[in-house]
Amino acid sequence: MYRAAFGILGLLLAVMLGPVDKAWSQPVVDFYKGKSVTLTVGAAAGGGYDIAARMVSRHIGRHIPGGPAIVVKNMPGANSLPMTNFLYNVAAKDGTELGAPNNGIPFEPLLHVLSKDGSNVKFDPLRFNWIGSPIQEVYVLLAWHTTPYKTFKDLIGNRMLVGSMGANADNSILPSILEQLTGAQFKIIHGYQGQNDLLLAIERGELAGAGGIGYNGLVASRPDWLRDRKINLLVQFGAERHPDMPNVPTAADLVTASDDRAVLDMLFAKYRLSRPLVAPPDVPQERVAALRRAFDDTMKDEKLLQEAQTMGMEISPTSGAEIEAVIRKVHQSDPNQIAKARKLVTPVQ
Repeated sequence: MYRAAFGILGLLLAVMLGPVDKAWSQPVVDFYKGKSVTLTVGAAAGGGYDIAARMVSRHIGRHIPGGPAIVVKNMPGANSLPMTNFLYNVAAKDGTELGAPNNGIPFEPLLHVLSKDGSNVKFDPLRFNWIGSPIQEVYVLLAWHTTPYKTFKDLIGNRMLVGSMGANADNSILPSILEQLTGAQFKIIHGYQGQNDLLLAIERGELAGAGGIGYNGLVASRPDWLRDRKINLLVQFGAERHPDMPNVPTAADLVTASDDRAVLDMLFAKYRLSRPLVAPPDVPQERVAALRRAFDDTMKDEKLLQEAQTMGMEISPTSGAEIEAVIRKVHQSDPNQIAKARKLVTPVQ
């Protein structure tokens, strides 16, 4: 009698719930075996986000159960907002699609850097499955050694000509923050196609310097600038002070109000994420857990570490759980601080 009752109950549940997707109930190793995972970079090929994502892609497949192939493609534009919207709303949610967005993307719903009202944001960053970031970045404001800018104090009452890739880039936003909070003065020339073009313009004497240059990228691409003291490092921007720059002031060192420092902590939280990898929402949690473990193991992989050393890239990973905690903390910030932060990220013209 009991067997009959349970049989009828099971039949009713099957009718109510519909057929079970076998792919979603597969063990992780069986699911990924023979498959490809697509990693979409929300930036152009050859830039910092692309380089970091491709480096991880060359090694992480060995650590994912089933050993899937990793295929990298690029979807550049609008600081990776289109790619992020695609990943959230269109991409497969079975664990075969990953993204590498701009590190400011998780905070776009709060700050509206890419639009005035946030209406083009079609995602909830707290529903994404954050996998990890291979590096934590510190950005710098630098000046060429022949210019009059030797320390931060030289920016007060002496407008500095700097370059930027665009009004929404860190090259514009970070000088804007300094102008509003410290009295430093800048004239920004927009339109450089990439960081390399910007650095070449500094070498040619077209610009006095630039704000929003990643220190890791500078070490990798222009080691002679630091070794031969061709530049002066004026300010550093990051979640923490970089050990290579103990005497370079942080932006927080330059402000006196505790509220301003709290706002800067909020704005610079994104540098903990630096080069994040993320999976869409609704991916089965056992696959998310496997991808996070694979990322963590990849960060200890000797082959990856050797490649990073050759590239001049400093591996300083942030786990998926840590990224999620940073994003959640920022989204729980005081509304008045969020409003002030939103004003600060409006670039100088």
